[in-house]
Amino acid sequence: MGREVFPHEAEDRQALIEEFVALVPEATIATLRAKLNVSRNAPTAPPLAKTA
Repeated sequence: MGREVFPHEAEDRQALIEEFVALVPEATIATLRAKLNVSRNAPTAPPLAKTA
């Protein structure tokens, strides 16, 4: 969005979401949601094997 989020604003996540939605085109939001869903559903890498 091109602006700094101040510490006191970070406490009100819903207000930040609403501001983001108001300023960002719906197509961009849909693209971001799709990317977030893919990354959440992606398998995680297996843990590294312990070496003795």
